Amino acid sequence: MKNKFIAIVGIVFVSVILSGCASLSYRLAAGDDENARLSALEEIKYLDDKGKAQTANDLKEYLNNSNSSVRSRAAEALLKLGPEAGIPVFISILADKNQEIRIMAEEYVAKFGSKALLPLLKTLDSPDKFQRAHAAYALGEIRPSLLEVTRRLFISMGEDDKYVSGAARDAIIKTGIIDIEDLLKALKSENGSSCFGAAFIAGKKKIADKRVLEALLNNLKFSNIVVKNGAENALVEIGTASREAVEIMLEKYRTDDDFMKECLTVIFGNIGIPASETIVELSNALKGNNNRLVIAAAESLCKINSSSEGILKNIITLAASSDLERKITALNCLGKMRVNYKDISECLINAFGDNIVLVRDAAVKSYIKVAYLSKDSGDAIGGFLNSENKYIRESAAKVAGFLFSSAQKDYVLELTALLKDKEKIVRIAAVESLGDLGMRSAKAMPELVKLLADNELGVQFAAKNTIEKIGMLSKPASKSLILFIDDENLHISTAVQNSLIKIGQKAIQPLIETLKESNNKVKTKVAYVLGKIGIEKGSPMMKEAALALIAVIKNEDAEVRAAAAIALGNIGIEYKESIMALTEALRDTDDNVRLASVDALGLIGSGAKSAAPFLAQTLKDKNNKIAVHSRDSIIKFGNDAVPYLNEALKDDDSVVRSYASDALQKIGTSDAYEALRKYKASGK
Repeated sequence: MKNKFIAIVGIVFVSVILSGCASLSYRLAAGDDENARLSALEEIKYLDDKGKAQTANDLKEYLNNSNSSVRSRAAEALLKLGPEAGIPVFISILADKNQEIRIMAEEYVAKFGSKALLPLLKTLDSPDKFQRAHAAYALGEIRPSLLEVTRRLFISMGEDDKYVSGAARDAIIKTGIIDIEDLLKALKSENGSSCFGAAFIAGKKKIADKRVLEALLNNLKFSNIVVKNGAENALVEIGTASREAVEIMLEKYRTDDDFMKECLTVIFGNIGIPASETIVELSNALKGNNNRLVIAAAESLCKINSSSEGILKNIITLAASSDLERKITALNCLGKMRVNYKDISECLINAFGDNIVLVRDAAVKSYIKVAYLSKDSGDAIGGFLNSENKYIRESAAKVAGFLFSSAQKDYVLELTALLKDKEKIVRIAAVESLGDLGMRSAKAMPELVKLLADNELGVQFAAKNTIEKIGMLSKPASKSLILFIDDENLHISTAVQNSLIKIGQKAIQPLIETLKESNNKVKTKVAYVLGKIGIEKGSPMMKEAALALIAVIKNEDAEVRAAAAIALGNIGIEYKESIMALTEALRDTDDNVRLASVDALGLIGSGAKSAAPFLAQTLKDKNNKIAVHSRDSIIKFGNDAVPYLNEALKDDDSVVRSYASDALQKIGTSDAYEALRKYKASGK
């Protein structure tokens, strides 16, 4: 006893030396000194029950600390304090607003194992939903082999709150201790949460008890859709693992009404291969008069055995139905079959010629799937691109746009030829497929551009979208598109410019190259497009674009010079060379060039402040429009423009003085107001 007392005194003494006056809880959780923390952990061993309770209470505040390391150390210390001191603190934290903290408390309280069972069971009655939910989760982590715990969790599973109900359900699954009677009671309950939870448990645990299966089958007619879906999912999970369960469901199928047959048909399909013994009944259902059942049977059969020649034969027969819904369902199912691709392809090609677009689209989608699995089917599509039937040509063109794997033929040339087809629907299908083929279609660009002037708006719209899609992927395609930027057909020229603007960054380099090489009309339009695209600041192409535009701002053609000036402004390039070129252009003999330069400097703004004295001079321009624009542009230079506007206030022309006064007023700095005050005091 004396030795123990000496040991306690020694530990306390060392702790005090190491940590000064810091509290035990601080040293355990928040202190930076690891030696002090380790010493504090030793000190815990010698605390009496009252000391442990006090320390646990003190540690509680550290469980809410913003620092995760502090929280973890506090939680570890609480574990060391033992269940009587630690469990109440952790349970109280289960109600915290912070989910991360609640989850931590849940994980740690579970580490106390069976000693935490009773407190957690009591917490299931807490008024706080978070406490109830996390208590349930913690019980699941402990995995007690006690039926009483599971029964209490079944009660919580019936709560309206989904968070609590779900936690209780998951905990029951983890414990694995389930009384079938308790499960049946929940399945037969009028409580939707209990029914759904019990079905979920039955499915996850794959409980093939006949009474459970009967209860689940009855719940397929439950008015609550969540309960119904839960029962369906459970039956699927059980059916995949139990042949006996499938037999029970099949017997129910044979004896119940059409609604039950329909539900079970869907379930059999989702079970898949383990439900193979239902194939005869489902095949017979294809011949019935109940459309919903026929459709469900077709969809399930191709899931159960996609390699069955017999099922394929029945599906092909169904595809010949005069009923639209049955036909479309059958065509969709053919895309899921994995046998006799030749017969499947023939059936789908036949549907390509149907005059109903929904039928054709279903056939196209399935043919694309088949073509990926059968090279022969993919290769065969080319022969139908020249069919006399416009619908077959359209459908074949749609399929061709998705055949681009290395093992399949590239149909770009054939699709390009179809751009001249007399039928609008064929042209649109060919255009859209070329877009789907992406970079491969770059060589089709000249023919696609022609369709921008097609007499059908739908074709024009499709062509524009495809041109932009290809241009964004392929530099050669953009370069090819630029060739039409000055097309004699104004509609094409305008559409090309708009498409290049939409293509954006991918088109910049080809545009710069064209700017250096082309005639003046093309230069004008290229400069316009470059300005509209704009270039990301810091882009390597920025300076190259600036230099190209600076070169053409000195062009002999005034229209080119004006376009280059405004492009520099729209791009917003602040290079010294750009500002100098625009400043020089303020003295251009052409009004439009001067106006464009004034506006460009305004667009660049304060970055062009070196041009301020020259821009102030253009307030005197003989063209009033240029003078007004100069006033508006120089305002954007802010205080840097004040000295030059101050000089303009001394001009003999009252209009110039008025423009300068307006600009200073809008600049609104103290220097600007001082200049205005002196101007007004002068009496001019």
